[in-house]
Amino acid sequence: LHLIPSFRKQILGELGLNESQHSSSLDEYGHLQSTDWILSLDLGVREGKVREGSLVVAVGAGTGFSWGATAIKWG
Repeated sequence: LHLIPSFRKQILGELGLNESQHSSSLDEYGHLQSTDWILSLDLGVREGKVREGSLVVAVGAGTGFSWGATAIKWG
């Protein structure tokens, strides 16, 4: 979830997830536009959170009220 921390915590809570189950490049790298989710996915792989068979959900918000999400079965 590449969202501001307060909104990210709310969404994670509604999904029944916690901070340790997600990766975000926002805190370290800032907003990188359309590459946000790709960098976050890479961080998740490097951190060992994304492994063979993982279900990855990438969620992001754009300018205004634009949103996007996708689910990927990793591996």
